[in-house]
Amino acid sequence: MASDKPFKGYNPNKHSRTGGLNDAYRKKLNRETGSNLQRPVTGSPKPGTKAANRKKSFCARMSGVKGPTSEDGKLTPKGAALKRWNCADGGMIGDDMPLKEGKSQKTFEKNIKTEIKSGKPPKQAVAIAYAVKRRNMAKGGGLYANIHAKRERIEAGSGKK
Repeated sequence: MASDKPFKGYNPNKHSRTGGLNDAYRKKLNRETGSNLQRPVTGSPKPGTKAANRKKSFCARMSGVKGPTSEDGKLTPKGAALKRWNCADGGMIGDDMPLKEGKSQKTFEKNIKTEIKSGKPPKQAVAIAYAVKRRNMAKGGGLYANIHAKRERIEAGSGKK
């Protein structure tokens, strides 16, 4: 019956009821492919540890996978995995050092410094800071919104420039 499945696409031979692969299937895959699949990091590991880095990496990768986290009121395998790993923020911004929301150059530079301080490589820190800046530019305001508003005022004949 479909109603007793904990998430969409659940297969008891492969999946844990809480999401992700079960121990037996993980061992089988490791044996057959020579890979090194490990159990999920479900707790709150100390920042900077190997477990914390694994969790952050998984959350960032899995959050970027296309597709919904739930369909028809049930979690998809993606949603179940994110829930199992406790990926609240998608792994992009750590709870320990939140980034400033804003689009100014000063905020952008502070965000880069924050990310570098948290241990990210400089190029990655710049990319994350740009992502935050773009997100805030899309919310409204900034150079593009000002140019657009000015153009509308001129076209409307308000006289303001």
